[in-house]
Amino acid sequence: MENEEQLTPRRAALVGTPFAELLKKTPSMSLLNLTPGSNFELGFTAEKASLVIDIGNQYSRLGFAGESCPRIIIPSQFSLSNGKKLTMNNSLGSKSYSKEEWKEAFESFFNSVYFSHLQANTKDERKVVIVENYLSLNVVKDAISEVLYHKFKVPSLMFVQSQSISLIPMSLNHKHALIVDCGATETRVLPIYDGTPLSYAFLSAPFGFYSVRKRLAQLLKDESVLVNHSKSMRSPLQFHPAKNDCNELELFPIGEEKKTISLLDMEDIIAKLVYIEPGRAEENTSQLIKKMRSQSQLEPSPWPHNHNVTLKSVDTSRIEKDIQIPAESQSSKLKERTKAEGVTKYPLDQSNFLELNNDVRSKPVEVLFEGDEETESVSTLVLKSLKQVPSDVRMEISQNILIIGGTSMIPGFKSRLMREIRLLTQHPSFSELSGLKDQFCLLKCPHQSNCVGWIAGSVIGSLDLWSTFGTTKETYLMNQKQ
Repeated sequence: MENEEQLTPRRAALVGTPFAELLKKTPSMSLLNLTPGSNFELGFTAEKASLVIDIGNQYSRLGFAGESCPRIIIPSQFSLSNGKKLTMNNSLGSKSYSKEEWKEAFESFFNSVYFSHLQANTKDERKVVIVENYLSLNVVKDAISEVLYHKFKVPSLMFVQSQSISLIPMSLNHKHALIVDCGATETRVLPIYDGTPLSYAFLSAPFGFYSVRKRLAQLLKDESVLVNHSKSMRSPLQFHPAKNDCNELELFPIGEEKKTISLLDMEDIIAKLVYIEPGRAEENTSQLIKKMRSQSQLEPSPWPHNHNVTLKSVDTSRIEKDIQIPAESQSSKLKERTKAEGVTKYPLDQSNFLELNNDVRSKPVEVLFEGDEETESVSTLVLKSLKQVPSDVRMEISQNILIIGGTSMIPGFKSRLMREIRLLTQHPSFSELSGLKDQFCLLKCPHQSNCVGWIAGSVIGSLDLWSTFGTTKETYLMNQKQ
C-alpha cells in the first residue's frame, strides 16, 4: 500500500497531471499482445478487459484495454430518430445541440458499439475508457456518462484527453514534446513538459481533412475530366451538392447522364493519390509572410535573399523513412518527375474513370499551409504555441515534435511542416524563436498516427488507475442527487 500511495498522483484529473509517475507503471507495448477481450493480468489489474472508445470527429476507434491496436474503426455517426445528424465539431454547431439530443444519439451509437462491433455483453460489467478531444464540451460528457451508467450498466467510467496522453505509447525517455494533432475538422497544438500538458499554450484552428476535401472538390471541378470507356467520350465536370444525400456530390458531365461521387470516394482519392510537395514550402512561406505583413500593417522587414534554407542539420535518423526531407536539388527532380508522370486515372465504375493531373493530386493539402483569413496555418500554429511556452524549456520541447491525426498521414506532410517552421522562424513575428531553427526534430512514432490516442487509452485502461482517475457508478449517482 505504501508503494501504491507513492505512485498515485495527487490530482484527480489526467489533464495537468505529471505523467512521470504514470510512465513508471506503463508496460512495454510488447506485453499488450494478449487475447482480445480476455481476462488478463497487467500492471495491478486482474479482471475483464475494459472497453476503450476513442470518439473522433470523423471516425471512432473501438477495442479492449491491453490490445496494441483498435479492434475496429467506424464512422462517427450520431443520428436522431427524426433524421437529424449531430456533429462533434464545435465550429459546426455542436454547442447548439441539447443534452437530450446527445443522449438519444449516443444511446444508438453505443448500442452499435456494444452489440454489433465489439459484441460485449452489458452483464460483464466492463469498465469503459473514453478518449476525447482536448476541451470537449461538458454537455457531451454528461450525455455519455448518463447513457453508459444508466443504459449499459457501466461500473466505472474514465475520460482521458487524446492530446494529453499521446506520449504514453512512446519510449519512456520522452517526457517533453509538442503534440500536433491534425484531424478531420481541426488542428490542435499542445506542448507537454516533464509529462505535464501546458494548457495555457494550447491552440487550435478550424482546418483539417474537411478543408482538404473541399479544396479537392473544387480542383476536380476545374481541372479534371470524366472519361467513358464504352462511348469513348471525354467531358469536363460540374459539381453540385446532391439533393437526396448530403454525403454525395453530383457530377454533371456535359452531354452525359448524371453521375454521382460520394464523399467516401473523395476520401479514397485523398488516401491513395493525394500528396504534398515539400518544394513548395519556400513559395508558400513567402506568400504567407506577405499576408501577415498586410494584416498586422507592419513595415516590410529585410527578408533574406538567400532563403533556400538547407536542412542538413536535421537529425533524420528520428524521422520516418517515407517522409525524409529532400534536399533542394531533389525537390527540382520531384517536379520534373511529376510532370513526366502526366495524368492519373481513378476508376468510378466499370465504364467511367476520372483523369487527375498532378495539380489535383498535390494542391488540396496546400489549404493547411497557405493560411486562412487570419493567416493561421499549421506552421504558424506550431510557432505561436511555442512562443507561449517559457523560453527556458522551448528547446527541449521543439526537439520532440510528435505529429498525430489521420490528416498527417498524407505523404509529405511531416517534411513540409518541418521546412515551413524553419523558414518562418526568420520572420520578425517569430524572431524570438530564431535560435531554435536548427533544433526542430520529429519524434518517430512506432504506431499509426491516427491510432496514437486510442493506444494510450488502451495502456491507461489496463493499469490500476481506476480508483484515482475513474468515476464509479455509485459516485456518479451520489453526485447527481446533490
